[in-house]
Amino acid sequence: METQQITLLPDFIIIGAGKAGTTSLYHYLDQHQDIFMSKVKEPNFFALEGEHLDHQKEDPKQLNHYPWAVTDLQQYCDLFKDASPTQSKGEASTMYLYSKKAAEGIQNRCPEAKLMVVLRQPAERLYSRYLHLARENRTPTDDFADVLKKDNIYWERQDLVPSGFYADHLSYYFNRFDRNQIMVIFHEELLNNPHKVMEQVNDFLNLSPYNYDYNKKFNKSGYIKNKKLDKLFGQNSVVKSSLKKAAPAVFRFIKKQRIVKKFVGDLRDNNLHRPKLDKSLKMQITNDIYRKDIDKLEQLLNINLDHWKQF
Repeated sequence: METQQITLLPDFIIIGAGKAGTTSLYHYLDQHQDIFMSKVKEPNFFALEGEHLDHQKEDPKQLNHYPWAVTDLQQYCDLFKDASPTQSKGEASTMYLYSKKAAEGIQNRCPEAKLMVVLRQPAERLYSRYLHLARENRTPTDDFADVLKKDNIYWERQDLVPSGFYADHLSYYFNRFDRNQIMVIFHEELLNNPHKVMEQVNDFLNLSPYNYDYNKKFNKSGYIKNKKLDKLFGQNSVVKSSLKKAAPAVFRFIKKQRIVKKFVGDLRDNNLHRPKLDKSLKMQITNDIYRKDIDKLEQLLNINLDHWKQF
């Protein structure tokens, strides 16, 4: 059984960062015939292995909001059981970036795995995460500027302020893996020139050339404009939950229909309002919170990130 489990562990892992383009990278790779991506995006296994997650327990600060997590080794390996012998197996879990346990777990179980990380200007990433939570009616506070107040929920939740300390987090991985096992991608490059980035990804993963479809945009965030429409077709849709409960077979059939997925997806995206991040607030967050880490990241990666410091 142990041998079987080892063969079903991933060959590569996208470790983050959240709201930096990992969902797009996941879906691009999922198109390639030589790739098998875990159908559960963000199983979070290496960060939460062996833990018992009580989803019924009150969690007002949403510190443990991982209803889709896979914490058992066999169940994790089962995510890859449908991969063909010729396919490279991969998954994407953004909490791995800021989890020391994940870095150690990947090193212990998948020491030869290739790792990819997508980085985004940290103030922009944090704001995008805030808008993502706004889409789900889960913002920590009503005012994003509260991130400047230390010792509050924004600093306590690892997916918020702490996630943006990239140099500190990446050092865990650089201390455990050869640098040629780690590919660093920048959000702006993936956004503006996905074809070039995916050519580099193909080389990194030893994949054959592939004509990826870059048209669909994934994981959009923003404030909900029409609450009634969101109640019908949003993330927590009453239509979805009622149908899933009353006719699960019908729900599964409808869920697989591309035209339905596109219709619902377009409705959700068009029902979002994304106000721009105030330049002065972005500057303050960057300088007061992330500037030292950006400087460390430049040294760690031997690159220039002046464009992250200009406003």
